[in-house]
Amino acid sequence: MANVRISGRQIEVDGKPIPLISGEVHYWRLAPARWREILNRVKEMGLSTIATYVCWEYHEYERGKFDFTGETEPQRNLVGFLDLCEEMNLWVIIRPGPYIYSEWKNAGVPDYAAPYHRLSKEYQSAALPWMKAVTEVLKPRLATNGGRIICFQPDNEMDLFTHWFEDEMGFRGRPGLFHEFLKERYGSVDKLNEAWGTSYSSIEQAQVRAREPFMLNPSGRSAMLDYWRFEHWLVAKCVKWHADTYQQLGIDVPIYHNYYYGGDIQNHRELSKVVDFLGIDVYPGNEFENEGYPGRHNIFMNMLRYQRTVSPIPYIAEFECGVWHGLHEVSGIITPNSYRLMCFSAIAAGITGWNWYMLVGRDNWYFCPIQEWGRIRPELYDVMRRIVAAYYEINPPACEKLTDTAIVADPLHIAAAKSLRSDPTADALYEADIEFETLDLETEKIKKPLLFYVGDQWLSREDQRKLADYVESGGTLVFFKNYPRFDETQKPLNLLGIREPDRVLTPLGKRLELRLGSISAEAVPETVPFDYDPVEISGITWLTAVQTLGAMQAVENSDVLAINYQGRKFNVGYIEQRGKGKIIFIGLDPNPALVAAVHKYAGASTYARADSSGVHTSLLKRGSIWFLIAANNAADERRTIVAFDGKDVPSGECKVTDLWTGEESRMTIDSSMTIKLDRKSGNAWKIEPCR
Repeated sequence: MANVRISGRQIEVDGKPIPLISGEVHYWRLAPARWREILNRVKEMGLSTIATYVCWEYHEYERGKFDFTGETEPQRNLVGFLDLCEEMNLWVIIRPGPYIYSEWKNAGVPDYAAPYHRLSKEYQSAALPWMKAVTEVLKPRLATNGGRIICFQPDNEMDLFTHWFEDEMGFRGRPGLFHEFLKERYGSVDKLNEAWGTSYSSIEQAQVRAREPFMLNPSGRSAMLDYWRFEHWLVAKCVKWHADTYQQLGIDVPIYHNYYYGGDIQNHRELSKVVDFLGIDVYPGNEFENEGYPGRHNIFMNMLRYQRTVSPIPYIAEFECGVWHGLHEVSGIITPNSYRLMCFSAIAAGITGWNWYMLVGRDNWYFCPIQEWGRIRPELYDVMRRIVAAYYEINPPACEKLTDTAIVADPLHIAAAKSLRSDPTADALYEADIEFETLDLETEKIKKPLLFYVGDQWLSREDQRKLADYVESGGTLVFFKNYPRFDETQKPLNLLGIREPDRVLTPLGKRLELRLGSISAEAVPETVPFDYDPVEISGITWLTAVQTLGAMQAVENSDVLAINYQGRKFNVGYIEQRGKGKIIFIGLDPNPALVAAVHKYAGASTYARADSSGVHTSLLKRGSIWFLIAANNAADERRTIVAFDGKDVPSGECKVTDLWTGEESRMTIDSSMTIKLDRKSGNAWKIEPCR
């Protein structure tokens, strides 16, 4: 019996590493006579793994009767397809639902199961015969039994669509699953009333607040957060039922689950507790210019970084490869360069595997590199073949991403406050081209010496304590205006002791330069500055910003007024020593210059930074070899200098290989190198020291 396990951010079968880079091939949507030719194209691309759904609605040709051998229709021959994969030495990621979505009727379930939500007795009793039948086919073909199936996805993008089941959920005035959750969370109505500021006589009387329109209402915000906690509880409970059921039926390869990129309905951290690893689904749209999930490059990068703190394999379960009918009208035609931009960006963020969805064309899908007949679209196929070659040369699972920096990432902030989509501090780091990690304070999986607070103005008591411990033990914690001032019940709590400003000044006319010791950096013009009275306090150094002379105004007397104000000093923040570490609080809006200055002041390395806007870089290391990964999100070609900063960066005589063109050169690296990037594309350079 083979040993299949997760090790080193990839799958291992009897000690042999299997990087999770694959493509989706839906056998039941393709003519069986073309399967071999199609799979040959997959292998010629350099891939050794494919993924596929198994469609309940299609394989159950009559209620209670399943065809997995093609007796009723040739495309139903799952057994034949899996046997062919084994013959061709292809590994398989299997995704048998029950739900698969996949632009299929009822999202892949029969008519009789579709009306019920996935935690209902009606649905689960309907789904169980399917799960038993498909498992009987799959078990002998698991890698643990000598087959080729290396991992297993129960269901798909778990979402109970509570807006269609408001009565069953308990959202419309009668008890439901929401009240089960509240009982589990609070135990008694008194504790619920204390948290919500209500006077219910029983938990069953509690009314949902899916949104809180009055942001100054702390009890309403507490109730709203419980709505998000409920959605997360519900999804995790449902994923657990599916995963546990399949395991009880005999599935013993690693089980993973996939989810939407937004982090709202699905709490990635909670899901990580009920499966072996996780995968995010991302469809950015063409060149990050059109509507997609997500549509902006910085959001894409943030959500991928978060995978590293919640999943032992930082994985993209569905990576845009073409687009479904309907979204094509807004996503645009996916260009070859778009794939370079997406894939090298993913590697830069620290992703170690992905599944292209869809690698092979089928109904309701466009722009795939391999057509249903096994013929290729050369302009797409060649690019993806070269991406695969670069991936294997880099070997992302074996690489360390070099960064001294992290941001705080809390699942409830991601859901309710959209913190990874629209936070100015995270945006400033991105625009400064400073690569970073995310720190989930529950898992504490990836800690770095420099931590920026990103999130809402509340944080649980426990997590505030963890931030205080992080500083006491030697970390540097940075705030730009925003900090946690409430706990998880929205009661005032400032466990970190952040000092309120004595005043908040007008932004009009402000053109400030921040002084961090001997380092200075310009703030955002017309920022709203905090201002403190500089009283002498042990352990505190006040931060000064100086008014500079901005552009002259074509208004009578304004030049004189601006000149007179030049040199005015404002105490906009402070540095406070705490134990072995420090808190840096800056009462200015963050921008690239300020976050770069903080790094320099704190002695935190930035490793690789491009001097051209629109270019994002990341430095990976494997053994003694570096890989410079770069993505150009600009609409034109960029020739840029990449500055290396840190102890463990390329220097001296090096052999540099362009992984896209294969060109090799020898150069002396003295703190920087120059690279060229096509518009809206990505690339990687292998840098080896000459000995």
